[in-house]
Amino acid sequence: MLREMVERDGLLGQLLERSTLTSAQLDTLLSDFNGRTLKEKIGLRDRPVSKGAFIRTLKQAKGNLKASVFTLLLLGYLGYLGDEEVGAIFKLIELLRRAKGRREVIGLVDGIVDRLVK
Repeated sequence: MLREMVERDGLLGQLLERSTLTSAQLDTLLSDFNGRTLKEKIGLRDRPVSKGAFIRTLKQAKGNLKASVFTLLLLGYLGYLGDEEVGAIFKLIELLRRAKGRREVIGLVDGIVDRLVK
């Protein structure tokens, strides 16, 4: 599932490289979101795995997502991320949605993220 998406959208691959998720974890999250039964979810992955491996990878992916959210909350709580920085993050998300598939946008995103992370 993920492999096809990355082939169609180079920006997705560049974002994945910079994220805390592995490709297996993102593939598992996408499969979990799009499948109805566990068997169907496993079949949606680029490389089918055992039920135990799927559940373990899904747990790791959700743990990474949760940690990322808590990191943002912590930085906001400490004042490192203010309203302006949080607003910039949401604007970046909207920019990325509009620029879907355009690899050249990643340079702009890198610059903005570098400024946010002073």
